[in-house]
Amino acid sequence: MAKCRKLFVEKSEPWQQSILGCLAFVSSAVEHRNKRILLIDGPSVIGWKTWRRMDEANSMRHLREQLQTMQEQGYLRPVSIDDLTHLLSGAINEAVLWISETPDHEKSLEEISAAMTLLLEGYRTK
Repeated sequence: MAKCRKLFVEKSEPWQQSILGCLAFVSSAVEHRNKRILLIDGPSVIGWKTWRRMDEANSMRHLREQLQTMQEQGYLRPVSIDDLTHLLSGAINEAVLWISETPDHEKSLEEISAAMTLLLEGYRTK
């Protein structure tokens, strides 16, 4: 994860920042101390509706803002930012759950990184 953080800080290009930001979240969330709280116990304890509202007000809001900025700067094809935000948020959360259940977290993280990069590249204009 430190590698993702370092790359995130060093890259000023919005496209790379978005990809690395998504990957940094996945890397952080699959850490043992985080995954249970973020994606299992948290939603279970506070309830799915409350968890969704909190997710939308926090991480999804930041993702939406980044995507909106990228679209305004001409980096994204014409697409509904709300739709893309929900698609990516769902994919990221599912990726975390899947990686956390695999025996080789590092290999799974690399595979998800490649797949997520390909997914995001499909929306790129520049």
